[in-house]
Amino acid sequence: MYHGLKWRTEARFYAPMVMSPVGNIFLNDCVPFLSSVVENMCFIKQFLCKEGHDGVFANVQIFESHPSQRNSYVIAGNEQILVSSINKVLSWPSQLYRHDADGMLVALTEEECASVSCPHPLKIKPADCGGILVIMTLLVVFCDDTSGNKSKVWNKFESFCVLLAGLPQEQNTNLKNIHFVCTSNKVPVMEMARPLVEEFKI
Repeated sequence: MYHGLKWRTEARFYAPMVMSPVGNIFLNDCVPFLSSVVENMCFIKQFLCKEGHDGVFANVQIFESHPSQRNSYVIAGNEQILVSSINKVLSWPSQLYRHDADGMLVALTEEECASVSCPHPLKIKPADCGGILVIMTLLVVFCDDTSGNKSKVWNKFESFCVLLAGLPQEQNTNLKNIHFVCTSNKVPVMEMARPLVEEFKI
């Protein structure tokens, strides 16, 4: 089960944060976007790796400067940028606009702004704790039945264990890498699994 290279490019396993020369960059962070002569801004929607390319990329939503209002931006198209090209993290603009069906600029409502500009829940302000590193760790959770008796009577125990999913193949069966989670000979497997899933969720 050594699929580490596949997971680097699998969209479902996105990371909430990556490291860059300017520090930790989170999803929903606002960063500069340089297009030809104008430096606009954009916010990060997803991090990803691409086969055949070095480095980490980010899918971003572009905000173009409002033609007349200061510190206001208009939601534009989508682009892809290299994370190593980010030179700073920006504050969110005070007002965002979008084009309506007639092409007119309309200010986003408070609800619309909250859905766009809400910081990622895993982002913690440096003032609170000096910054925090977030790393995605993929796990393999598996269940096996074992006998709880030394006699020939089968007393089945359902046991859950976990190991890191990206380990090299020769390390998968090494006992030091397999961690026991829980066991029971009375609780059904699915009833045990339900709270485990909740515990493993971020």
